[in-house]
Amino acid sequence: MLRRIRAASIATLCAFGSATAAAAGGLIEEIGLQGRIPGTPEPLALRVRVTNPGTTSQAVELVADVGSGRSQARATEQSSSVDRVSVEVSLGPRESRLVDVPIFSGSGDTVEVAVLDRSGRVLERDSRELVQRSGAVMALLCAEEAVCQAAESRISFGGSEEDRVAKRRGLAFEFVRQPADRWWGWNPAHAVVVAAPLASLAAEQREALELYARHGGVLVLVEELVRDREFLSPYRATPTASPQALGLGRLYRAASVSGADFDAAFTGASLESLLQPRIRSEMNEPGWARKRLATSLDFPSLGWLMGCLVVYIVVVGPLNFWALRRLGHVEWAWVTVPIIAVAVGVVLYGASAARRPAELLVDQVAVEWMDDASPIAAIDLGVRLVSPARATATVPLPEFTVLMSHSLLPKDMFSLRQPDGGRRMILSRVPAIEAPVRQ
Repeated sequence: MLRRIRAASIATLCAFGSATAAAAGGLIEEIGLQGRIPGTPEPLALRVRVTNPGTTSQAVELVADVGSGRSQARATEQSSSVDRVSVEVSLGPRESRLVDVPIFSGSGDTVEVAVLDRSGRVLERDSRELVQRSGAVMALLCAEEAVCQAAESRISFGGSEEDRVAKRRGLAFEFVRQPADRWWGWNPAHAVVVAAPLASLAAEQREALELYARHGGVLVLVEELVRDREFLSPYRATPTASPQALGLGRLYRAASVSGADFDAAFTGASLESLLQPRIRSEMNEPGWARKRLATSLDFPSLGWLMGCLVVYIVVVGPLNFWALRRLGHVEWAWVTVPIIAVAVGVVLYGASAARRPAELLVDQVAVEWMDDASPIAAIDLGVRLVSPARATATVPLPEFTVLMSHSLLPKDMFSLRQPDGGRRMILSRVPAIEAPVRQ
């Protein structure tokens, strides 16, 4: 009998172990561009491998927490903000998938990833602290490694002696193995050199290169290797030696990696620009526009409050006691003072409540960065919600929107805060954000 019980217990443990092993899990594969991250907060690609070892389909939630140099647990204990991005992932039997998630982060942050089942149970957790490696990143996308080596050599040794010294000290090179599918996958690079046939890239990878430049990057096309007349055709009608504005960024075109037009992108003033720390001065533009175009909230001024306080002191003090002395009942002050205080409080509350909005207001200001050669634009979107009471609001956003942390941006930028000070970002096929709205 005892042996049967032991056998049953062992069978139960084995069954439990099998069930646990069959649970889906995830692991951080890469953050940034092949591990390269910027020193200042920027949109980055977080690549996570999610695996379902089971024989049945499974839906999980991938949650990424980004904190400023501390783990999620410690941040929660210290009431510090943690930005949270969550993505729902449906996996087939024994399927392993790479999931790219946009995060807004930089050197010194800690990224924690957890895979949750439908009940919210943590199936697997992984974390990584972001550390910047020195050097402005030059990303080289080539069909062959020999071409990348030739481009690296030409960039490193081209230009004057001062240029070469500055490059040795300030540039770092990355041979890109897998082109990014979204523009924020290229974002850690100060410049991207394309020396491979664009026909070999998928449509979303070609679009990612264009949008990277439109968001402020530098794109260098080697014409003899690109072999694609359609890509950015409105910008390629001029001679190759002249750089062109492409949204917020710049486009350089070179006939080959051995020509002077290729050197122009990495010498002189162009080199100085590449070596400078990237500071997105345009990030405050939605806030600047909203101050002038969006709903204006009328709050009581300090002068109005001080005036009300002076009136209250005069009424509850000298005027109140003068009237009671005339009536011959100074002892009634025990009753009149509280009545006056309550009356003034009601008046102040009513005056303040009359100025508050009567319904949920959503201000959405978009600043589009574009040029005269194309109708495509990079968009900075500022959203502000104003609610007369506590509520939960869902804000639809364009697909693949990258949300910027309120604590890292200029004042009056996009902010959806939870009561604990953090943000929760829920991404789906068409991303939406759901967060409590504070009064």
